[in-house]
Amino acid sequence: MIIKKSFRTIALAITMAVVCSCLGFSSIAVANTISTKLEKKGNGNWFVTFVSEKPIKKLAFKSSPDNSRSKRWAPTSNGYQFEFVDEVESLVREDGSAFTEATFHLTPTYTALPKEYAPFTPFSDGSYLLHTGRFFACADSCQPSLNKWYLTIVTPESDNIILHGRIYQGSIGWTAFDEGSKVYIGHGEPIQSDHFVSVIDELLPEKLLHQMSTQLPELMDFFADKMGALGYRPALFASFSSTDDGRHGHQGGTLPGQIFMHWYGKKSVVEAIDVDELFWLFSHEVAHLYQREGADVIDTADSWLHEGAADYFAGLAFESILSKGYLSQKIK
Repeated sequence: MIIKKSFRTIALAITMAVVCSCLGFSSIAVANTISTKLEKKGNGNWFVTFVSEKPIKKLAFKSSPDNSRSKRWAPTSNGYQFEFVDEVESLVREDGSAFTEATFHLTPTYTALPKEYAPFTPFSDGSYLLHTGRFFACADSCQPSLNKWYLTIVTPESDNIILHGRIYQGSIGWTAFDEGSKVYIGHGEPIQSDHFVSVIDELLPEKLLHQMSTQLPELMDFFADKMGALGYRPALFASFSSTDDGRHGHQGGTLPGQIFMHWYGKKSVVEAIDVDELFWLFSHEVAHLYQREGADVIDTADSWLHEGAADYFAGLAFESILSKGYLSQKIK
């Protein structure tokens, strides 16, 4: 009887597994959930805490362009270490034991990452633009199909949190998707124009502000005419931060519905402004908005397609608006 019962139990288990498979269910337990909380204290210190529903041996990060977390994230308790294996940065316990929570003190200064957006982009008044994608993490490993992330941001009540064009105070929790987005934390309020909802650093020079106020709307109109109106007003963030080591430069980028530009070092906004190069930067980033889902490239090996197209579109805009033969020079 025991043998027959065992066989019946096994048969029932196999039958249930087949039925679940046919109905699209899985007999495997639901994937573990990692929740992320980013917190800015009243003294300006930043912390990030990862909480796992179940004990894990490894916390893997979705984005790992390098191993810089080990240099810029300080654990608030002993026994943790970072690993960088096969281009994936992970967190483990030094003794190999399981854990459910880990907190780190962050370095909220600007740092350039290879093929990735900086986690913190400071403004001159102490505000920040935060890239949520830098804080996406998974239990053990991040699967390519995973695109949902649970985040909370907590700040002093005096700060504004600007997410997806809306202003919040104190805290906000939401589910992020895909590559994440930029979130503004600071005292500024967005300026709403016909073309953008924007937060622009007050220390950017008049020459640069004039270019932004005149050329960016022209570019929006140009691309809307060629590729169709967006149907919404994208967010524009323009920031500046000083440096103490002589570094200077500028970088720009886009995420769905957002353009962000950052200048760092005094020379980047005083001595190094090239009118033509800045127009090219503006054109390239605005072009990404109008590519719509065409810019959603997952494999970096294929990024030449939408990046190359954005450069070519920038050249077309240059020829139409400034008519300087700049595209021909670029192609050569």
